[in-house]
Amino acid sequence: MTVATKFDGRFEFAIAEIADALRVSKRWAEKRAEREAWPFGETPARGGMRRLYPMDGLPEEVRFAIVVRQRHEQEQAHHAAQLADTALQARIKAQWNAWLYAKGWRKAEAERRQDALFDVERVRRETGCSLTEARKRVAALASEAGINGRGVSALKRAANRVAGIPREYWLAFLLPEEKGSVPPAEIHPAALAAFKADWLRREKPDAASCYRRVQRLARVHPEWLPLPTAKTFQRRLECIIPYVERVHMREGEEASMRLGPKIRRDRGDLAALSIVNADGHTFDVAVTLPDGTIGRPLILGWQDVYSGKLLSYRIARSETADVVRLSFCDMVRSYGIPGRAHLDNGRAFAAKSNTGGVPTRYRYKVKAGDQLGVIARLGTDVRWVRPYNGKAKPVERAWRDLATDVSKRPEFAGAYLGNSPTTKPENYGSRAVPWDEFLRVVADGVAEYNARTGRRSDVADGRSLDETFAESYARATIRKATTEQLAMLLLASHVRPVSRDDGAVTLAGNRYWTEALCRHGGARVELRFDPEAMHDGVHVFSLDGTYLCKADCIAAIGWNTTEAMRDAQRREAAFRKARRAYEKAERERNEAVSLGDLPPIPGTPLPSPAAIAMFQPPRKPATAREDEPEAADSPEFNAMILSMLPKRGAL
Repeated sequence: MTVATKFDGRFEFAIAEIADALRVSKRWAEKRAEREAWPFGETPARGGMRRLYPMDGLPEEVRFAIVVRQRHEQEQAHHAAQLADTALQARIKAQWNAWLYAKGWRKAEAERRQDALFDVERVRRETGCSLTEARKRVAALASEAGINGRGVSALKRAANRVAGIPREYWLAFLLPEEKGSVPPAEIHPAALAAFKADWLRREKPDAASCYRRVQRLARVHPEWLPLPTAKTFQRRLECIIPYVERVHMREGEEASMRLGPKIRRDRGDLAALSIVNADGHTFDVAVTLPDGTIGRPLILGWQDVYSGKLLSYRIARSETADVVRLSFCDMVRSYGIPGRAHLDNGRAFAAKSNTGGVPTRYRYKVKAGDQLGVIARLGTDVRWVRPYNGKAKPVERAWRDLATDVSKRPEFAGAYLGNSPTTKPENYGSRAVPWDEFLRVVADGVAEYNARTGRRSDVADGRSLDETFAESYARATIRKATTEQLAMLLLASHVRPVSRDDGAVTLAGNRYWTEALCRHGGARVELRFDPEAMHDGVHVFSLDGTYLCKADCIAAIGWNTTEAMRDAQRREAAFRKARRAYEKAERERNEAVSLGDLPPIPGTPLPSPAAIAMFQPPRKPATAREDEPEAADSPEFNAMILSMLPKRGAL
């Protein structure tokens, strides 16, 4: 039904419109209008005059039917407009999604097309010419400039693509179509499973060898044929197995962990000396040690996590519990007692003399009467972290910078050994640095490391580590150690039993005795001593920390040191569990694929010779006597030959 015609200020309807509203034929509506004498007016039309019936002159039921019909048509038109708008929004969203993943050359071409349409509009606006004339002018200018793809036909096609599209969305709709791609090759599922099970192994076999084994298996599985190329197999695996999972299954957990999300820690909520971390590093420099031998010394240092400043360090032959304790004492003496310490579970850090009594130490045998370590005794909270983990121990990063700068200083020319066999310099091992000179250069390198400006951390903001630490240290609450506490930190600590016979205690081959120890026969006590002066005696404490007495040395014969730390690996939780779960599922699926039914390599048959020559015995030498019989004719020779022949029925 068409919209009612406006006639003399009133809505007038043709008989066809009325019949459509009443759902009757046109002839039936005309007969009723004549029978009921409906008022009407006439208006010129093609072929004569056309009758128009006013709304006011129609019966009530006819007017009602017309109103219902009009409302229905309006609702349909509104619904169609909504559908068109929804479809347009869906097209726009799909096109912008295609734009997001389109290649660069397609985006550049779309921008060129959009610029051409803008040029057409600009020419029409400035000259007032027609659309066709504007396209011709733009095409001519493009041809003169040597720009291809801006002919009149191309401009018309581009305009048709954005017809009815808002101007701000033109760019997405002007993307050129992608060229048709070849459909993917078909691979038998069993052949793909065999290739996948072979290729996703920790031995990291190359794809070519895996493909050759699949080709051999196809000899006994003709339904796999024809096989696509090895590159097709590899591309198909790249589509069905995510990249991180492929790296995890072929290279292991450590390789996949490097692809995991990196955590960036904010140090803004920390303060100076709130958290410290410690670790050791072996210099790649040949040094003459105090005992005259040549080796690579080790530095063990403590770093402030907030600022990154190296607070204290000790240099020794190896990483021992004494070096850990003495370097910790240096930090406490100079700056104060830290609130928390991040340490790895090495043997030196986890020694009972340093961290005894700390929970989750998981090193050595934990006993109920274990002594409390000196670090824990000062109230420092110890947290155990994974070794070689720069995220939990930033000092690992500091050692990398310091080792590169210090180990290659001009003073160490000829003594640098390289950090691997492949990085040895040409003058490898040509000299050894004296011990005192090495200490002086390392001290200068540490001071330069702390004073270097231009640090890019959030808390440093271009300042040096010294300035960052000093600014926070001036505003922080610092706990200081007493003189007695520092004296105890300088002493080594061991728990030993007191002899029931004479009250003596034995340590490192030395015997210590005093009359006050006799009453403690059979008990275990804590001995504190200076490892460099064990003959001066030991201080004796009970296991609860009560001071008992000082015992003199009655047999000073030396002392021992502990072993270097052993690596203690702690597993990451969420990311590794996900990798293992995926690997487990793949391994279970791959167990059903057997690579053991490889067909044997067929042997090469021996070809028949072209001719067979008879064996002829050598002739009798010319120097032999004529009366001497031939060897082949002698009875002994014939008997030997007969004995070597197989008996009848043996073959």
